[in-house]
Amino acid sequence: MSDRIRTLPSDLDAAVSALDPDAARRFAAWCARHTPHPGPDAVLALAEDVADGRADAEDFDALRQHLNGTACAATVVGVKHGAANAPAFLAAFATLRPDAHAAARDAARWSLTAHAWNDTDERFLAAALHAVRAA
Repeated sequence: MSDRIRTLPSDLDAAVSALDPDAARRFAAWCARHTPHPGPDAVLALAEDVADGRADAEDFDALRQHLNGTACAATVVGVKHGAANAPAFLAAFATLRPDAHAAARDAARWSLTAHAWNDTDERFLAAALHAVRAA
């Protein structure tokens, strides 16, 4: 399965780059919510709260530190062995990145990977492009 880790197509990457930071953070959460086996709702809700000004970077940092070991395990073990929930968790974890655009790119990449493993990646790409352009 690890040979199916996807990279972002250039049109989606360019669209993410054009977003303002709050829209990029919301798009990151959108991507993570639209994966098969979505990651922890508390993580995604926090990303949305930061984008909407209801939480701050300190909240992000604390949760990111708390989940860092799980993210490492998901990357090293889960992805290697094709665990269906590994890319979904990593998409959710990506929403906690301090840089909103990096969060959006990583969440989109891991969500795309999750969809590739389920052979639904083309459908996800079309929906993601629509969502990012509407942001």
